[in-house]
This record gives sequence, C-alpha cells and structure tokens, in this order.
Amino acid sequence: MRQFISVKFRPDLPKSYVYHNEGDPLKVGDVVKVAARDGDGWQKATVVGVNLDAPSFATKPIIGLFVRGAVG
Repeated sequence: MRQFISVKFRPDLPKSYVYHNEGDPLKVGDVVKVAARDGDGWQKATVVGVNLDAPSFATKPIIGLFVRGAVG
C-alpha cells in the first residue's frame, strides 16, 4: 500500500518535501534514500511526517532506508 511521507534534507530548514513509499512502512525519524536532484545517485533525508493524504501533484519514490556503513 502506498504511504505518503514528508522528508527534510536538513533539520535546520523549515521546508519539507512529499514522497511516496511502496516498501515497509516508515516512521518519523527514519533516514531514507531518495533520488538526487540531478538524477545521478541518491541523497539522504529524514522522515518528518507519515500517512499524509495523497497530494494533488506527482510524488517521487523513496529508494529505501539509509543504513550507515552499507554499500550501494
């Protein structure tokens, strides 16, 4: 089931972004991987909201959980 979440790339900035998750349910505080803005690679973000209503715009997917020390 698709889960809509909001993430922040830096905790000191007020703006958050909405993504969708098709994997295991995420919770606030999880650190996830999302596609990099330039489309090459990924960057990490922190989940700050879960179970949001579907937004009126298309969302990008969460790639997966960020696991420190993992390769890939």
